[in-house]
Amino acid sequence: MPEIFYNNEGYFLIRFESKEDKNTVLVRGPYMIYRKPMFLHEWTPEFKLEEDMLRVLPIWVIFPNLPLAFWGETSLGKIASAIGKPLMTDECTAKKLRVSYARVLIEVDVTKVLKKSVAIRDPKGIKTNQDVEYEWEPAYCKKCDKVGHICKEKEPPIQQKVWIVKPTKQDEPIPLQPETKTSPETWQTVFKYLRQYHSMLAWNIMGLNKRARHVEIGAHLKRLQINCAALLETRVKKNKADEIRKRFGNKWNWLDNYSDHSNGRIWIMWEEGTMQIIPIQKTDQYIHFDVLDMQGSRVHILTVIYAQNQLMQRRKLWDDIKQVAGNIHDPWLVVGDYNNVLHPNDRIGGHPVQASEVKDLKHMMEVAGLFEHGTTGWNIQEYGWPMHILWKKLKNVQSNMREMNKQVMDQVNDIKELRLRLEQAQEKLSTDRFNEGKIEEVQELTNKLLKATETEEQILHQKAKINWMRYGDGNTAYFHATIRGKNKQTGLYHLEDAQGRKLTEHSDIENEVIRFYDNLIGKTAPKMRHVDITVLRQGAQLEDPDRAMLIQPVTDKEIWEALSGIGDTKAPGIDGFSARFFKGAWTVVGEDVKKAVQDFFKHERLYPAVNCALVTLIPKKKDAKTMKEMRPIACCTTIYKIISKILTARMRKEKSFMTILSLPKSCCVVLEQDLF
Repeated sequence: MPEIFYNNEGYFLIRFESKEDKNTVLVRGPYMIYRKPMFLHEWTPEFKLEEDMLRVLPIWVIFPNLPLAFWGETSLGKIASAIGKPLMTDECTAKKLRVSYARVLIEVDVTKVLKKSVAIRDPKGIKTNQDVEYEWEPAYCKKCDKVGHICKEKEPPIQQKVWIVKPTKQDEPIPLQPETKTSPETWQTVFKYLRQYHSMLAWNIMGLNKRARHVEIGAHLKRLQINCAALLETRVKKNKADEIRKRFGNKWNWLDNYSDHSNGRIWIMWEEGTMQIIPIQKTDQYIHFDVLDMQGSRVHILTVIYAQNQLMQRRKLWDDIKQVAGNIHDPWLVVGDYNNVLHPNDRIGGHPVQASEVKDLKHMMEVAGLFEHGTTGWNIQEYGWPMHILWKKLKNVQSNMREMNKQVMDQVNDIKELRLRLEQAQEKLSTDRFNEGKIEEVQELTNKLLKATETEEQILHQKAKINWMRYGDGNTAYFHATIRGKNKQTGLYHLEDAQGRKLTEHSDIENEVIRFYDNLIGKTAPKMRHVDITVLRQGAQLEDPDRAMLIQPVTDKEIWEALSGIGDTKAPGIDGFSARFFKGAWTVVGEDVKKAVQDFFKHERLYPAVNCALVTLIPKKKDAKTMKEMRPIACCTTIYKIISKILTARMRKEKSFMTILSLPKSCCVVLEQDLF
């Protein structure tokens, strides 16, 4: 097997067992990882990444709605040559299994502006422009002359239309008019006004055919007191819809888009007697409707979206929304599953967000005058001192994350069903290869299966804690074997006590562990020897400026540096939140974390739960039998680790303090009061 070495300049070295293996790998390229190319370059002693970095990269290029007259090998080659050097087509393009677009792998010079269209001439001599799309647009910085990033430039703020409330009489409906300045206070007023009429829920349920899911949804609607809900991705056929809806009771009215899609991708349900819903427009990707009160007065307009996975279909959706926006003159709410991110930070984990992924959605929002309504779940009002508030918010998030985890696991458990549905869809397509509906069904099922298997791999990877690079690509059997091995290694199934008796009962093992550490640590002493302060003052001491440095207020920068110094894979404490969670959600939780840590240093108070730790016993050797052969590992909470790292970092920075500790006669001084 080849050996892989990482170089700090940002590339990997691969040592093959023979030249034949090396040449075989080089010839079979190009290789793609999640539609992005992996570049291979034969190593030489003079190799330097900056000098040898390729500027011509292989990129999959899409020609949407390319006329069939240009699908020949020669015609495709000429069209692709206008962009770069064509390398190959995908199987569907070569065999004409999908005629909605052609897909060609082309070597493109990324230092130049990528073409968005090429001029073509049909056999009759008519000249038209053919649109060009890129599955991946590499970032190229003209300022640095490097591939991989673009230096940010300060952009002028974009003015957006928002709605503000005009002062009116209390009993009259509130008319809203557009304003050119975005004011958070204005939008809070609007949403407060809307919440007086109903509570709204939009939920991608990823299947509604299982009875357990009906019970789960019904419980959520009751607990959250929802009287209007949008259920997305129901996967329910039209002939089964009425049967499933009856299980929610008779108090609900229903609206769907079965007329535009066979699976009824969007269901709207609202409680009878609370509001009136009047449909305005429906497609396979959205339902646009009026929300009226029981007197027939308009409350607001609502558009529920469930966007398709394919880029071209989403662009059609964005165009439709821009047209809808032109007729809007009242409060308008657009909710649902956009299948798209708006900012790079919206995606936690996975592949980095490319500029091409967000530009269409951003443009639509600018044209339509829409803005993203901020999340409020974390900002629910809690009372107490800062660390107590932080702990309560973490507990609230923990309950919500359990629900999210359940949804993800349901998706992973559906992998076998997705594979079966994909096989059936492929069989249907093989008998009618030019049916666009069947082609889209195969593509949709393929994307869902890939997403589910990728999620499964990530879960197993975290459980197994192994080298992903060597054994990736869906090798779930290997992951399961590793997890079983780890459980067998770390499980404490039997133990020997001090008399050599074998303990197998859980209660006996627990008592032996407590007895061992009681004897090791000892009991509380009735008296303690005091430090001789006179002798202590005769030794080395810190000067006043050094002491002042150690006790100065903790800064936001120190807190972030302490958090950044904690590894993402370090085991969490009793709260269950690792450092990776705090880093990924820093824009949301950061202010509360900073207040909690700064409050500790200012008022010397630590919430008791934060000061607790989970103790794990790790065998010192194979087949460990007694407590002496076990090493205790304390899993502290992340907040506790941040505080500890700030303390140690300050002591390391203070040279005088480190000098005192390094003196031959220096000693450890224990204060009478506990630190925590």
